[in-house]
Amino acid sequence: MDKTFNDESIEYLCASTKFHPFYLIKAVQESLIQSLLSQNDNISLENVKKAIDKILDDNNAYFESIWQKINYKKYKGSIFKSYCRNKEDIKKLDMNSSYKSQLTKELKQESILSKELNPTDPFLSLWLRSKDSFF
Repeated sequence: MDKTFNDESIEYLCASTKFHPFYLIKAVQESLIQSLLSQNDNISLENVKKAIDKILDDNNAYFESIWQKINYKKYKGSIFKSYCRNKEDIKKLDMNSSYKSQLTKELKQESILSKELNPTDPFLSLWLRSKDSFF
């Protein structure tokens, strides 16, 4: 079974998974399955998109529980969403700067954000985008 990814599907796969090991491997596996189901000769962008949608759907309960933990404190969810969209968006939030800083520190301590202020789970960000018109 010789199947390859086209350039467009590779770019989308890399951008979506951000090279997160679990999601990268899972997305490659699911993309191959999607390609086999659609009887494509190669793995297309459509196969990768369907694979990622399936992973998001399969893990919906997990993402919901993580989101509830993040969003339990006022503004914490808004801060996380800002970092998911663009680190500069945090400046646009209308709230006390010391509270922003405190909540950001909590997100880092909980390993929700990296020390560089990037979301540590790229699929949580994708899941939020799919569920929320805020993005």
